Amino acid sequence: MSTTTKVIYRTFRQSGETIAVFPEEPADIRGDCCMSYMHTGQHGAASPMGAEFARTTRPATMEEIAPLRRELEAIGYKLVPILRVSFQMHQARRQNANPSRP
Repeated sequence: MSTTTKVIYRTFRQSGETIAVFPEEPADIRGDCCMSYMHTGQHGAASPMGAEFARTTRPATMEEIAPLRRELEAIGYKLVPILRVSFQMHQARRQNANPSRP
């Protein structure tokens, strides 16, 4: 991967596992969900706008982020950490999922 990827790190309150969410990378054909990555299960779909996601996770600490960041960089990601998903990121994800979409 030669381009940069925006990432938000969150930690699940119950399990303590950290997830990397890529808000501009589509996980489905419509771009409703975005790609994510965890040590367990690795790549998968996530919905960062869902109330359930916000309720069940919290911002990850630097100590929680470090191992996941190293793993992602080792497989080729060039990461740009961000704190929030913007409306423009949702638009970019949907456009990336369907480039012919207006």
